[in-house]
Amino acid sequence: MKRTIVFTMLLCAIGTFWVACKKDASDDPESEIGRLYAEVNNNNFVYYNGEDKVLNPKGSSPHGDFKLRFNNIALAALDSTGKLPVGASFPDGSIVLKEIIKDGKVDAYYPMKKDKNNGNAAKGWLWYAFEKGGKEKIKLSDKGKDCVSCHSAGGNRDYTLSFDLH
Repeated sequence: MKRTIVFTMLLCAIGTFWVACKKDASDDPESEIGRLYAEVNNNNFVYYNGEDKVLNPKGSSPHGDFKLRFNNIALAALDSTGKLPVGASFPDGSIVLKEIIKDGKVDAYYPMKKDKNNGNAAKGWLWYAFEKGGKEKIKLSDKGKDCVSCHSAGGNRDYTLSFDLH
């Protein structure tokens, strides 16, 4: 009986230690993923069409309700309707940031960053996602393996689908 109690306490201690030591993207600002996390959280983004509102996707988007924001580089590529013209491309450094909304609050960030020369890029984009606190949901090193196929089926707007899904 004593061994069972000691063993259970040891497992609980190891589990607590593991959770306490588990790192997320915000833990290492010098790493590439840490820099990207900081970039997404720097608040230098503009909402789609200047409106801070929740958008509801049409079709089979796996992301659900979202808010859409752009950094200044991406914003400069949009036309007068607030969309990237069909056939156009975003310039390197562009970030398209989708804030996933659940129960009225931001639950996760799904940014795409245009960085054609980055070894983690697929189709010219870095594909990754974070939970609100910084824990990675989609790893940068996965190179968009679960993203690229759907984004390739879009309306020829440089692998971005948001303009065509709402």
